[in-house]
Amino acid sequence: MSVRSVRGRALLCLLCVALCYVVSLGVPQLRAQGETAAVRLRPVTALTPAQDSARGQPLGAAAEQRITLALHDVALKDALRVIATQGNVVLFYNDHDLPADRRVSLVVTDATIIQALRMALRGTGLTARTIAGGIVLVRRATTPQRPEMREQQGAIRGTITDSTTSAPVGGATVAVNDGEPRTVTGADGSYRLAHVPAGMVTLNVRRLGYAPASRQVTVYPDSETVVDVRLVSAPQMLDEVVTTGTVVPTEVRALPTPITVINGADIARQHPHSIQELFRQAVPSAVSWDFAAYPYQTAFSVRGASTLSPGVAQMKVFIDGTEAAFPTAAGIDPNSIARVEVVRGPEAAAIHGADASGGVIQIFTKHGDIGLTRPQVDAQVALGMVQTPYAGYERVPRQTYAASLSGGGSDVSYSVGAGYSHTDDYVAAVSAQSNPSVHGGMHFVHGMTTIDISGQYYTQQDPQAYNPAVMESGLASYSKPFYLPFDVQSQRVGARIHMTPATWWQHTLTMGLDRLTEEAEQTQPRLTTPADTLLEVLSFDYAKTSLGYNTSVQGTLGAGLTGSLTAGFDYYNRPATSWYTFSALATTGPIRTAPSGAFTVNRYATQNTGYFTQFQLAVHDALFVTGGLRGDQNTDFGADVGTRLSPQVGISYVHPIGAVTLKLRGSYGRAIRAPGAGLKFAAVTPAGDVLANPLLGPERQQGGDAGLDATFGSRGSLSATYYNQTADDLIQQVPMQSDSVPTSQYQNVGRVKNAGIELEGSVTVGPMLLKGQYGYTRSRIERLAPGYTGDLRVGDQSLWTPKQTGGMSLSLAPRQGTSITAGLTYVGSWTYYDVLGELRCFGKTGPCQPTSRDYLTTYPGFAKVNLTISQQLEQFISAFLSVDNLTNNDAYEATNINPVMGRITTIGVRFQY
Repeated sequence: MSVRSVRGRALLCLLCVALCYVVSLGVPQLRAQGETAAVRLRPVTALTPAQDSARGQPLGAAAEQRITLALHDVALKDALRVIATQGNVVLFYNDHDLPADRRVSLVVTDATIIQALRMALRGTGLTARTIAGGIVLVRRATTPQRPEMREQQGAIRGTITDSTTSAPVGGATVAVNDGEPRTVTGADGSYRLAHVPAGMVTLNVRRLGYAPASRQVTVYPDSETVVDVRLVSAPQMLDEVVTTGTVVPTEVRALPTPITVINGADIARQHPHSIQELFRQAVPSAVSWDFAAYPYQTAFSVRGASTLSPGVAQMKVFIDGTEAAFPTAAGIDPNSIARVEVVRGPEAAAIHGADASGGVIQIFTKHGDIGLTRPQVDAQVALGMVQTPYAGYERVPRQTYAASLSGGGSDVSYSVGAGYSHTDDYVAAVSAQSNPSVHGGMHFVHGMTTIDISGQYYTQQDPQAYNPAVMESGLASYSKPFYLPFDVQSQRVGARIHMTPATWWQHTLTMGLDRLTEEAEQTQPRLTTPADTLLEVLSFDYAKTSLGYNTSVQGTLGAGLTGSLTAGFDYYNRPATSWYTFSALATTGPIRTAPSGAFTVNRYATQNTGYFTQFQLAVHDALFVTGGLRGDQNTDFGADVGTRLSPQVGISYVHPIGAVTLKLRGSYGRAIRAPGAGLKFAAVTPAGDVLANPLLGPERQQGGDAGLDATFGSRGSLSATYYNQTADDLIQQVPMQSDSVPTSQYQNVGRVKNAGIELEGSVTVGPMLLKGQYGYTRSRIERLAPGYTGDLRVGDQSLWTPKQTGGMSLSLAPRQGTSITAGLTYVGSWTYYDVLGELRCFGKTGPCQPTSRDYLTTYPGFAKVNLTISQQLEQFISAFLSVDNLTNNDAYEATNINPVMGRITTIGVRFQY
């Protein structure tokens, strides 16, 4: 990096800091104006008789309204004002009762106004009571209790479970009456409330994703009452809070783009072996091939093709805010995942930047739960059987182990875990797979500061394996096993520091390192011919260091008008190093090659800097407008390209009609994908010369979508989206005129048109929860390079792009302690090469086609079913049966040279305490 560029970036950072300071000087004035327009605190010295007689009476719908907020180190009066404003109520209080120097930090999630007020007033001697026209803050009675009165207390304990699956529900809030005492359930769903007043009380249980539950409970003095509660899943699509596509946590109702959220309950029900299974069952238009030989592969795509380059990642992947170094190999232990957010299309690029052309996947791992009364242990052991269509390997054993420990206190929570799986040889004598992993996360809150730290170590040990039919193709090079075990390791560590110096101003700093290494050493000569005695050795290393900062201001701009403004930057450095040889004499010690052999060594480093801003406006919490702009500079751009912009704009409107809430939305965005490392440079290869291209720019995708979302109370939800996008400036290798050796150049010349529909829905009927999704994708090639000599034609459907995809899951609990979950993944037919047919032609064991285009074939679609049955055996022990590919479908995925796995049956025991 030049001194000039370093000075330029430093100056730009100083300007950003100065801008934030100027904004901070102006925002308090806006805030004061908003408070004057709607005063919510009203000092009084005495209550009127009508108010005093109405103390404790219902306040109506306003008192039942639920609010969510986060305040850090603010004055008590300011905290009360925020609560009253959000709850749209008037507070009455005696001014001298409020401690003048009292400051509070408060995190409230989906709580009533009374609950929020009482949490803010803890330690002040004040409590909140409803009166006519509002809520009054009064002092608690200070008369010493008589001994017999102090004894009139008992306790309540029990377990909170999912009514459909009978699985424990962790993180649920359990409270008595208006919220005191209260606690949070642990990972095993258990809770205990002490010091509960004797007599009849109301036990309230709430958890995001479930309908609230209340139970009338009689508490006896010096006794413990057991109350178990089964929560009913309640689709609350519009009320979920997400951060993908935004920076400020935002309810789905305010987003102009569709988003799919896969929560922890969905993951627990399915018992998935990989994140790919979750992705394609839950996300409309999603494609994620199940590569049996390479389970670490995460080739995610949605809404058709946004590139013509094979193997290029079409979606950007974040894990706890850290960018994946190699998105197509972003493997992670499913047991470590707390939730997944998926934004489809280019609109998210205005925040998440280059390489988000096809959309963004954010994976959030477990960090424990603040408020746990004791550490929680979750361990499971499972043995299984893999069925294959290959002779001699029809039934192959598999074993899996997983364990985690989570806990928390008043200001910190943590989760650590490990896993291991092993599958014996399933294709040939050199195909066994092993997968050890370790993961951990911590969440820390103190005053205005929140810190999240996480790390993962994920390994896949997989040999190079093919469909056994490849060995019978007649080609000598494929006639023997490769004896080439791969060791693929993902190492991630990241930290996110969030500071809220004022209720209207917040800062977030994110740092991370993601590293992917891939190594392989041939264990013995292949001897496909007597002379085939040399060995293959290879090593790839990708490391992405990322740093990001953003600041947001938010507040009231006028009557019924609120807004936020976010600005930030991010930077990553990704060096990539590889070396390999096919002619090694040995694979240990100093590696030497045969006299005619050589090493191939490559090293590229990519740097990307992005600057972005986004605004969000809300009018009467019904009309929402979002707009953003981002600029990216990337070292893989041609030297003459400069900064590329990615704008985004969208609008949504939410309107309730009885028990139904409707949301109309529309958005437009433009995103980019940087060229592959080194494509802009000149090169000399055995196939010919490649000319440099100083004008090589990023691939772009632009377009919009429009849709309708609806929620039907707590019974169901439905989402429908139409999208129309164009992927342009796609990079292809273009032949150039030359009188000597073959010459080419990488140019921005291709175009693909993507259009289709996406449907998502869920419905709850009693103890049954049904979720489903469907996608139709028309991905048409509209332009190719001048002089293009390849196999594609204008009008073709993009390769590897099924026109139809779908998924479904059904969960129910037929009896106490028993849960059943069934899932379906459907992938329609797609076009790709008959690679096995080509190999048979070359090996002279099959017919040959006139041209390579004639090898393009339509692969038949397939459906795969999964089933999980769980049974509670004892208080802390349950057993489960999990079956993937229940119908033992041996359909090819992606291409016919990849091996397949049929039915995978697993029986396990789970211990939760």
